[in-house]
Amino acid sequence: MSDRAAVLFGRQLRAARERLGLSQREMGERVHMTQAGISLYETGTRTPPLDVALKLAQGAGFSLDALNGPPPRGFTCNACGAPGGGRG
Repeated sequence: MSDRAAVLFGRQLRAARERLGLSQREMGERVHMTQAGISLYETGTRTPPLDVALKLAQGAGFSLDALNGPPPRGFTCNACGAPGGGRG
């Protein structure tokens, strides 16, 4: 997960947690993590491994697909070279 993706994930996590009316401590209890760990992921300071990202997304009730929004302006896909993050 890139730094940009970590920040976007953190924003999604925080928004979902707040929609649920949970504190960081309560969210941590829900997914068996500490409040400090939740805070690091929400601020994008720390990048969660995929298994942790999935656990957090499920615990907060959002899909990781939500992170697949439009790519940033000028983005070029590293895998295929297509502008705008296309696949091919």
